[in-house]
Amino acid sequence: MLKALLLVWAAGRRAQVARNLAVRSDEAHPNVGANPDLCVLDPRTPEGDALTSLCLRKPGHSVPPLVVEVVSENRPGKDYASAPERYAACGVGELWVFD
Repeated sequence: MLKALLLVWAAGRRAQVARNLAVRSDEAHPNVGANPDLCVLDPRTPEGDALTSLCLRKPGHSVPPLVVEVVSENRPGKDYASAPERYAACGVGELWVFD
């Protein structure tokens, strides 16, 4: 439901909404990063909705201004403790945590 809401918001803008996207920012450690449940990409990436991994070192890939995490029933500590640090390290502007 939240993705649908964000898609309506992004309609008519150059923004893109992605779900379960790998976000990678550290060139020295390309497999380390974050995997937000939802994120807004503004502007859209060249790949559009076919995007599977956001590599911030690639042209046309920029830091998501908004990331959304839905708290996991099995591992809530990940969403409260480590997620804010990971997204801050990537430069994400805003993190929403839904519990």
